[in-house]
Amino acid sequence: MLLGACADPCRQVAEQVCACEPDKSRERSCLSEVDAAREAHQASDADLQACQSIIEAQSCTCDALALGDLSACGLAATP
Repeated sequence: MLLGACADPCRQVAEQVCACEPDKSRERSCLSEVDAAREAHQASDADLQACQSIIEAQSCTCDALALGDLSACGLAATP
């Protein structure tokens, strides 16, 4: 998996999440949604630190997501 070397930590985590989509079309759609959300809401310093912790822990994996461990990628279930 190739992560954007210049991307901030939260973009890197988003790329990891989107890479778990079942095909390239869905992965591109996921990344488009991420970009739109990031334009609407900039990541705070605390967000960036939390994302960096996720990267360092290497907890955000497709296996974790498949098992429903959304928190491994800093995500929460929507109501």
